[in-house]
Amino acid sequence: MACKLRVDSKGWYDRGESYTRYFSNDVKVDCPSGRGFNAIKVDQSCQATCILRSADVYGNGPSAATKLENAINSVSVGEYVLVGVADTGKAYDATSQNRINRALKSLGANVGIMNTWRQSYVLLAQKVASGDSKVALCEKGPQNAPLTCEATVHVASSNLQPSTAPTTSPSVKTTAPSVSSSTRPSVSPSERPSMSPS
Repeated sequence: MACKLRVDSKGWYDRGESYTRYFSNDVKVDCPSGRGFNAIKVDQSCQATCILRSADVYGNGPSAATKLENAINSVSVGEYVLVGVADTGKAYDATSQNRINRALKSLGANVGIMNTWRQSYVLLAQKVASGDSKVALCEKGPQNAPLTCEATVHVASSNLQPSTAPTTSPSVKTTAPSVSSSTRPSVSPSERPSMSPS
C-alpha cells in the first residue's frame, strides 16, 4: 500500500509564524509543535505517532539532545521518521549540538542542523538496522525559508520498503543568507512567538 508522507518546517527567521507540520496521505497529523525539534514516526500500516514535541535545544541543550536521542531510539527498524524544527534548532553549547547532529545522522542525515539560528530544517528517513547503510529519503535546510520534505513509500504489514525514489518536493523559493556561527542574537522572552498548533 502506498503511503504519502510529508513534513513542513518554518523557523522564526522573519519573526512570523513558526511551525513543524506533518501529513500522512494528505491528512494533517495531530502533533502540535514547539520551539526546537519535533518528530513523528510512521509504522507499517501508515499510522503516525507523535514521538517528540519541543526538544528546545536553545533553552536547554543537554535535555533536548536526550529527548531527541530517546525519540529516535523509540523507532523500530523499518518505520519512518519525520523531523522538523520550529523557531530554532540551534543549541547554546557545542556538546549538545554535536549530540543532535549525531542523532540526525543515525537516520541518514547528511547535513544536520549545524550551528544555525532560527532556520527551518526537515528530515524524512527510514530507520534501518545497525550496520546497514543509512540514507535519508529527504533532507532540506537549514535555511531562511519554509521547507518541505515528502516521499511516497510502500508499506505492508510484514515489511516496509521505500519506493524507488521520493516524490518531487516543492522547491524552496528563496535562498538563505549564511549565518555566522559566532553571531547569536539576543532575544527577550517577550519576543518569542507563541507556538499554537496551526
